[in-house]
Amino acid sequence: MAFEWLTSAFSSSAAKRPEDMSFEEARPAFFKAIKKEELETLTAITKKFPDALGWENENGTALYVALAAKQLGSFKHLVGLGADMNANPPGNDWGLMQRAANNGQKDFAQYMLEQ
Repeated sequence: MAFEWLTSAFSSSAAKRPEDMSFEEARPAFFKAIKKEELETLTAITKKFPDALGWENENGTALYVALAAKQLGSFKHLVGLGADMNANPPGNDWGLMQRAANNGQKDFAQYMLEQ
């Protein structure tokens, strides 16, 4: 078939399901899912990699990433999955509540107070 190479090129570049991802693939996908509020992806990755809630990137832990991205839905979902709102990454002097208050993110602060 003349277009067989094109079909295979598209199928190989298709996004993998989180269940089929390696650690190297899951880590960036996890932080992308936080920023895009892809809750099903977050659930699937944390199911496969239970330590994902403790992964860090340049913004800190998953909850810090959700706060920085202003994704309250991701934040709430991560807490529901077991993320610790009181955990501070090493070298981070500001807790989540302080950061939310400083950034004027009242909805995040209110949610944390209600927990």
